[in-house]
Amino acid sequence: MTKFQVGETYYTRSVASYNCVFSFTVIARTAKTVTVQSNFGEKKCRLLSGDYYTSKGIEAIRPTRSVSIFADENKPLDYNPMLID
Repeated sequence: MTKFQVGETYYTRSVASYNCVFSFTVIARTAKTVTVQSNFGEKKCRLLSGDYYTSKGIEAIRPTRSVSIFADENKPLDYNPMLID
């Protein structure tokens, strides 16, 4: 299972605008919650559960109503999987 790590920053893009990038830094975690810091402030989030999330083997949280973050989204802002080194 891919889990959130304290000190790591996770990124996701807005559904409405590809140029809008949200970043959240994990500052604490328990078995069922993850506390994140962003420019929205500090927020404690419960890990999402259900078949959709657990079948992927990746932890997920919803720090705002419209944004979900998965534990595998910790690539830098300029990360482009289509570029080959």
